[in-house]
Amino acid sequence: MLEEYGRVVALDGNLAKVETIRTSSCQSCEAKSTCGQGSIAKVVGQKSCIISALNSLSLQVGDEVVLGLEESTLVKSALLVYLLPLVLMIVGAGIFQWLYGANDLVTAFGGGIGFLAGFALVYLYNHHHKNDESFQPVVLRAVTGAVPIQTLNQ
Repeated sequence: MLEEYGRVVALDGNLAKVETIRTSSCQSCEAKSTCGQGSIAKVVGQKSCIISALNSLSLQVGDEVVLGLEESTLVKSALLVYLLPLVLMIVGAGIFQWLYGANDLVTAFGGGIGFLAGFALVYLYNHHHKNDESFQPVVLRAVTGAVPIQTLNQ
């Protein structure tokens, strides 16, 4: 289970709106001084975001909590978002090349059609599962005492 710390900013029925700080994993990396990604992370800095999470605890606004998300959910989502458009782009390019010959412009057009179709399918899948509780983060526990996050409202 992936975990993230945050602070409850609003409650809405069985959902808690939790503010978290987006951080880079660069702080713990040994190559951070020579990596371009580390340099970008320094420039962009840390930003907060609001996440809706299922709440089965009796929380109040201001409570510090730990959110959880199953790794399998994250992996499935990443594969769907990244691979489906790519695969459909290749399939679309292949179909258009097979139908219309080896014209590069037509093949590129077919690839673009497949790529857009992939994103459309991802959008439809997301829309169909937007209320599916297995895809939403969950408030695992409230945290008392010091929380290993920086002050959120800076």
